[in-house]
This record gives sequence, C-alpha cells and structure tokens, in this order.
Amino acid sequence: DECIVFDELAPWRGAREPYVVAKRRAEERALEQARKLGLPLVVVNPSAVFGPGDWKPTPSGAAIVQFLNHGVPAAGPGGLNVVDVDDVAEGHLLAAARGRLFERYILAGDDVTYEEFFERLAEISGLSGPLLTVPVALALLYAAGAEVAAAWTGRPPLVTVRSVREFGGRYQYYSSARAERELGYNHRPAREALRRSIGYYVQNGYVRARRRERLRWDVRLARA
Repeated sequence: DECIVFDELAPWRGAREPYVVAKRRAEERALEQARKLGLPLVVVNPSAVFGPGDWKPTPSGAAIVQFLNHGVPAAGPGGLNVVDVDDVAEGHLLAAARGRLFERYILAGDDVTYEEFFERLAEISGLSGPLLTVPVALALLYAAGAEVAAAWTGRPPLVTVRSVREFGGRYQYYSSARAERELGYNHRPAREALRRSIGYYVQNGYVRARRRERLRWDVRLARA
C-alpha cells in the first residue's frame, strides 16, 4: 500500500481518472494564462467534499447514499481525506481575501481509511458497517461483480473496476497546513461532515423507506 500525505509542494500526479486529469490540466492552463495576462488568480484544491446540498450526488456523496440504501459488506485498502462543503466555501473566501497570487492552497479535513469511513457512517446512522477489509485483488473481483449486477438492476455500482485500480491501496491523505497558516483556514471533524451529509440525504428523499426505518431515530429527525 502507498501512504503519503500530499501538500502543495508534493502533489499527487499519478492519477489517471479522466475527471482528475481534466481538473489538473485546467489548473495548469488557468495559471499559465493568468501569469501571461496579469490576472489575479489564487488556486484552491479541496479534498473529498461532503455535506448538505449535494443534490446529484457527487461520486463521494454517492458512496454514502449507496451505504445508506444497500450497506457495504467489505472495505478495500486505502484511505481518503474528508472535508465539509461549508469549510471549503469559507476556504474560497479566505483565499480570495488573503491568498498569494498564483499560489495553490489545499483545503483539506481529516484523513481516514476506507474502513474508518464506513465505520463512522455506521456509527452515525445505526446501520451495519463493513465486516472486513479486503485486499486489492479481491476488491477488483467484487467491483467486477458489482458492475455486472448494476447492468441487471439499473442501479449504479457501489464501486467500479476503474476506481479500484485508480485508488485501491492508495491513501489520499492531504495536509492543509499552508492554508491554515497563511489564510486562517480551519475545518470541522470528519464525523460532523459525514453526519451533515447523512442528514441531507435522509431529509431530501435519497434513502429508501425500508432502510430509513432502520436508521437511528435522531438521524431520521436530524437536519443537515
């Protein structure tokens, strides 16, 4: 497994996921043009964003919706960084007001393993968490089966082969020390960001009635 904490001086450049590659190239192009034209540009890089208002939902939020509706039998190796959407919004404002031109600021939250991520969702919701952590090879096999099942049911798979190959065994941990030091950025705990996400999905009809009845009573009533 690969466990590195990335920051502005040591970004992760190994991603092949088209969305990630497109975001990186857009940033490079924006900085190039801003320097050329003398435009005031400051770059912010959020980690995995969670919280209210994720109506689509995004891929990170979709993992929570899938957990709430169908559960997660096992977690794969690796980890991610969880940050709340309101903290990211505040980070944008701080960067606009205090950021240094043409510099990059990571807006991150708490680092958690995938197992810890689902365990916290289970703790908050009262639903069952993953029973075990599986190696990448087994996660690939599960993802292939999930894709086949998705083709039959019409529901999106909880995990795809491509996502396991891209992120399995990798710890996408990020440091926001620079943003904290230079901008005054701060973030709430991962548990609070995940609680707010669950509250939003429950209150806005993303959770099936049968599964909703199994949630803790305070979660059923909670607001994001």
